[in-house]
Amino acid sequence: MSIKDFYTDRKMQRETLTPSQTERELLLDIKYGESKRFSQNDIDMDIQRPVVFFDLFDTLVKVDRGILEPYFDRETDRLGDLGVLKNSKETIEVLRGKNPTMDKALGMTPEQMAEYYDEVMKTSLKNPPQQVLDMLAGLKNEGYKLCVISDAAYVDIAGWSESPLSQYFDNTVFSCEVGLIKPDPQLFYYAKNEMGNPMTSIFVGDGGHEELMGAQQTGMHTIKAEWINNRRVEEIYRYAQFKVQEATTVVDVVKGIEKNQFKNIDISFKDNIDEFINSFSDNHQENLPKQDENLKEAIGDDSKNTNDIDF
Repeated sequence: MSIKDFYTDRKMQRETLTPSQTERELLLDIKYGESKRFSQNDIDMDIQRPVVFFDLFDTLVKVDRGILEPYFDRETDRLGDLGVLKNSKETIEVLRGKNPTMDKALGMTPEQMAEYYDEVMKTSLKNPPQQVLDMLAGLKNEGYKLCVISDAAYVDIAGWSESPLSQYFDNTVFSCEVGLIKPDPQLFYYAKNEMGNPMTSIFVGDGGHEELMGAQQTGMHTIKAEWINNRRVEEIYRYAQFKVQEATTVVDVVKGIEKNQFKNIDISFKDNIDEFINSFSDNHQENLPKQDENLKEAIGDDSKNTNDIDF
C-alpha cells in the first residue's frame, strides 16, 4: 500500500478509528514508510513507554578529582572523553606535560598520582546521594527503562560495575567507548538507537557540555537536574523544559510526560511530518485527515513550550 493510499484508506475508516489509533498509525507509517502494513498488534508493540536517559557526573554523582582538579583543562578532558587517553597513567602524563611543576607541588610520583586518580573516581561512583538512588528505584518500580549518556574517560567509569547506580540501568553509552561527545546530536541518536528508538525519550542532566541542547535537538524532552550542581546559566535554561531541585521529583515529571504522550511526542517527528506533507501536491493536500493536522499542531506547539515548569 502506498502512503497516498494509506491516507485515503484512513479517511474512509475515520469513523471506526479512535484518535489515538489514528495518530499511532500515522506516526508508524511515517516512521517506516510504505514497507509494511501495520496490524494493531504491531502498533501496540511499537508504541513504547518513555525511556529516561541520564547524564552521570553532577547529575547522578558529584564529580570530584580531588587535588588533581586544578590541573585539568577542557582539552585534556576531551582527550579522555573521546577515548584517546586509555587509563589514568596516560592522563597523568598529559597533565604533567602541561604542568612541569606538578610533581613537586603535589609531592607525589606519577605512579602515586595515577593510583590517586583511579581511587577518587571509583569513590565518587560508590557514593551517589540517597535521593538519586530513591529516584532511580522509583522509576524502575514504575517500569521505565533507564540509560546513561555520559561524557566520560575510561578512568572515570572504571568503577561503574561496583557502583550502586549500575543495578538500575538497562544500558550505558559512554563517550570514550563510542567516540562521540556532547552536545553532538549523534551521541543522543546513538543512545536512542541502543534503547530501541523509543517514541518518547526524556533526558535528565545538569546542563554541562551543552547536553540539554544536544538532547533537545534529537527530540528528547529535557529535565534540568539541580540537586547536585545548580548551573545558573541562561543558555542552559533555554533548553530546559523542566527544572527539578529534588531528584525524587523526576519520577512525577516523567509520569506526567507519559500521560500526555501524543501531545508531547518527540519533536523530532515534526520534521518528518513536515517533509512528508510538503511532498504532496496541492491537489493531494485535501486528502489529509483533519485529526492528522491537529497532531501536527500539537507537536509544533510542544516544541515551543520550554523552560516553563519548575519543581
